Amino acid sequence: MLGIAWRNFILQFHRYRVLAAALVLGALVFTVLFGVTASLTHTVREKAARYFSGDVMVLNFSHPRDWIIDDELAIRRAFDEAGLDVASHHRRSLYYETDAKLVFNGTSLVQRRVIGLDFSEERDNFSQQEFLEGGLPKGPIPTDGLWVSNDTAQRLHVRVGDEVILMVKTDQGFRNTVSLRLAGVFQDSSFFGFASYLDYRTLNRVLGRPEETITELGISLGSGADSDSAARTVWRRLKDAVPTLPWVGTLDGAYAWADKNPISTPTYAVLPLSGRLKQINDLIEAIYAVNALLVLVFLVVVAIGVYNTYQMIAFERTREVGTMRALGMQKSAVITLFLTESLMLGFLSSVAGLILGSLALWLLGQVDFSGNLLAQMFLAKGRVAFAWPWQNVATVLGVMWLTTLTGAVVPAWRAAAQRPVDALRHE
Repeated sequence: MLGIAWRNFILQFHRYRVLAAALVLGALVFTVLFGVTASLTHTVREKAARYFSGDVMVLNFSHPRDWIIDDELAIRRAFDEAGLDVASHHRRSLYYETDAKLVFNGTSLVQRRVIGLDFSEERDNFSQQEFLEGGLPKGPIPTDGLWVSNDTAQRLHVRVGDEVILMVKTDQGFRNTVSLRLAGVFQDSSFFGFASYLDYRTLNRVLGRPEETITELGISLGSGADSDSAARTVWRRLKDAVPTLPWVGTLDGAYAWADKNPISTPTYAVLPLSGRLKQINDLIEAIYAVNALLVLVFLVVVAIGVYNTYQMIAFERTREVGTMRALGMQKSAVITLFLTESLMLGFLSSVAGLILGSLALWLLGQVDFSGNLLAQMFLAKGRVAFAWPWQNVATVLGVMWLTTLTGAVVPAWRAAAQRPVDALRHE
């Protein structure tokens, strides 16, 4: 049967070519759509994990809100006992006010965040920043080093090696400054670029905190891990060891609970990365929704196209069907023959579109979009990182095959239902 179907498919391909071209184009477009969406999602979450202390993070929400973590050992034990695929740890002290300023040659610039890193934990992770100038030295990290984005460096007209003043307010409410030397400039003009990084001990000293103070602990997970389920697992482990907020899932939810339930002892919230990216998650979900709508519309068009094409093909092959029936072929065999041809059409067209779509994704990744400031958040080194979400692509291709098969059912059944004598008389 497969041999007959393949021979008929080759002989009748001139009738299929328009539909085949449409299927190839559809597979190509959807491979690119889902590939680009997966790339943007992966890149923005990778940057966000670096900015927000990982895929799973623990914060202190006690009053007064000083954020200081006093139970580091218990939190680390919860991370270890959760049995997660941990790629890296994050240990930080942050300045949470929005009035931090960098000053250079009389010019000042407000920073959204000042992040103190424990480089003994975060060196490898932070080295993945896209440094345009300077970076992390191979030897010891300078305690007076400062790392800023290219946007900050351009606004301040500062270069690596220049001395920059950081102005903050201490935990006691006084203004304080520290002299730092610019050690690196990384590329990021997006939301995540308005942050400065330095050694956490240096930041603690200028804030009037004990040198070993930390305010955020987190972990980055291996590729493909689900941060939401991982955070729930850590939360279940941690709540039995130290005072912990109920599961809230988002930063806003943690703030709301803490404001309604004032607590004076350290009480911790476990948050997934998605809980701090609500607006970005909404944008990504909207993109996926648009993709799904486009897929649905295309599949409806394909089903109609397949139906019409096979109506015409079945009509033109009436005598052929009559001959096969007269030679003893059963109705079910005729239907199977037509449906097998439709599956061949769907399979070959989808594979061709998939190959062309993958090539298009690779070519798109060679284009430098560095000049597009709006896209910086979603780019890796100014380019769209290659991503091939096989689950999404396989689902679309599978549905395309099913749609092609479904569209051919009625014409195949009608062709097989004809009496052989009537089919042979067809002109």
